[in-house]
Amino acid sequence: MKKFKSKNKGFTLLELVFSVTLFIIIIGGVVLFGIRSIQAHQRSQAMQEALENARFAVESLNKTIRTSHEIKADDESFDQSQTIFVEDNAQEKSYCYQFDNNKLQRKEAQRGAVNDCSGTFDSGFYDLVGSDEVAVNGGFYVKETVNSGSDKERGFVRTVVNLEYTGGGSNSPFEKSSVLFQSSVSLRDYGYDL
Repeated sequence: MKKFKSKNKGFTLLELVFSVTLFIIIIGGVVLFGIRSIQAHQRSQAMQEALENARFAVESLNKTIRTSHEIKADDESFDQSQTIFVEDNAQEKSYCYQFDNNKLQRKEAQRGAVNDCSGTFDSGFYDLVGSDEVAVNGGFYVKETVNSGSDKERGFVRTVVNLEYTGGGSNSPFEKSSVLFQSSVSLRDYGYDL
């Protein structure tokens, strides 16, 4: 009888370590891709919600401006202003809008109760747009109404809003999202004829 030597082949320790390392790298890549996809979705949703809120707030501001007779800014030249004061004739209210603390804010009072944003309003500022995830910056470019002698010009306001996603906690540039939009409107000027 001949004896056959059986050669049982198995995995060596080196092959096993290499296989486990390769498996960990592949699973790590899949998990990282999943995490990045979730973060991108959250960023997209936060920016979309902030953009919708900003558009609604600016359209409300534009409607208020169109039905106003008086508008003032903290900078009287056509430079960027952080604050704007509006007296709305249609709703008989005075409003103060401002960009502050990475938010667009508004406060209101009865028309005639205040003459500018430094007056005593019925309420403090409340946030229209902006959150911990999305910072809102911008400004108002205001040309006030001129109605003296032969110089007659309607008032004009351009609102610039910049939304920037800040909620990801990452400082890398590809992680940031931002949207810039502008809106312009002229006063209808109730009680004022050109």
